[in-house]
Amino acid sequence: MSNIQFDYSTLSTSISRSELGSIIGHHILENAYDIQEESSSEKSNDDEEIYVHPSPPDKYKLVYLTFGLLGIGTLMPWNFFITANDYWMYKFRSTLNKSCIDHHNKTDLQAAFTSYLALSNNVPYVLFLIICTLFNNRFSKLFRVLAPLVILFLLFGIVTACVEIDTDSWQMGFFSLTILIIMAVGIVSAVLQSGVSGIAALLPTDYMHIMVLGQSFAGILASVAQTLSLLGDCDSIKSALIYFFSSDAVIFLTLISYAAIQKSEFFKYHTYSLKEATALKVVSGIATREKVSILHLLKQIWPYALTILLDFWVTIGIFPGLAVLIEPNSQGNIWNAQFQTNAFADLLCIAHNLFPIDNAMQPPATLPLACYTVQ
Repeated sequence: MSNIQFDYSTLSTSISRSELGSIIGHHILENAYDIQEESSSEKSNDDEEIYVHPSPPDKYKLVYLTFGLLGIGTLMPWNFFITANDYWMYKFRSTLNKSCIDHHNKTDLQAAFTSYLALSNNVPYVLFLIICTLFNNRFSKLFRVLAPLVILFLLFGIVTACVEIDTDSWQMGFFSLTILIIMAVGIVSAVLQSGVSGIAALLPTDYMHIMVLGQSFAGILASVAQTLSLLGDCDSIKSALIYFFSSDAVIFLTLISYAAIQKSEFFKYHTYSLKEATALKVVSGIATREKVSILHLLKQIWPYALTILLDFWVTIGIFPGLAVLIEPNSQGNIWNAQFQTNAFADLLCIAHNLFPIDNAMQPPATLPLACYTVQ
């Protein structure tokens, strides 16, 4: 075995010299930022060792803020679709009534739309989320995030353009077009969600945290916009324009921000090994790549996965499909005249998203499920 000499003056880790003496690798550490590889028949590529040097700073917190935007961008399309309920009711109203929406005598399209919306979005979303989990590592981080953002921007451009188009003469065609767009949004959102989550997992934990907070904030943002529009004189068309233009603006801002952080040293430092589906074990400043089985991970996180499944099984089953069908019991007062059935659904959505934010901001608690940790 050949001797390996270390230049201690160039190392940036806090390990001792005695620890360094026990490390045998096939990479000579020339400095804190350079890695020189050596081929060896005794080690496979899966055991490749990489020198871990200190992380550069996240200047101006640009990467941190961008992942907050990415969190908003992943769920804003879905939230804006479900909170624009008044707009959809207007589009699918009886054509005999040119201006008003009768909440008590809904057409077949009005009664069925929210159920079709949830089904057409969530089924493709789940299927493609599973597919992306299995094969996402075969695509670059640019393709996984930038391409979905561009497609989302184009899809919402079509939705925004349809707001001003008179669709009364082709309601069924518009219904079918909307469902197809929602299915496409579900597929693209799944690709975006898996890509963003995978990249956030390579960054410090705060970046996954801000991404999850951004997802909750997306629902609150959409619900607050809907509630405020109900307080004013905005009709269904104007409210929908505000919703979809706002969503377009956020998606575009997220797209520009993510493209900008590609040059960030902090971002490049943490995502350099993204092309490989590997984990890194750090021992005395040396990181060793090891392949991780998805089945192995599922065996360790199954309690959390089951909890999430049961949670969303109930919440998505009720909202928005059933919640939007709830009507006020009494008629004729200001509350009912101004809000009708929309305020209940909006306030329910706000509450649904406020509790995850409150929970995420609390210090971690020791629960029975805490014994299941990923090693």
